[in-house]
Amino acid sequence: MMVMLSDASLTKAIVSDVVMGVHEVFGASVSMVGGGSSDNLKFKKSSQFLNDTVYTDAAVGLLLVADSP
Repeated sequence: MMVMLSDASLTKAIVSDVVMGVHEVFGASVSMVGGGSSDNLKFKKSSQFLNDTVYTDAAVGLLLVADSP
């Protein structure tokens, strides 16, 4: 399962590209859940955090892997 958190101000086409990219890398059988970061509907800037780095106009993900369901 892939948990994705992306910039909610990204256009629908770009979000679709992110989903298609995940399926290209990990296969279409990977389930995805997630959400988006936003700036309280101002649509100017939002940030995503991963480890010690702050990203903008990006998506971050967490891949959960187990031997059995």
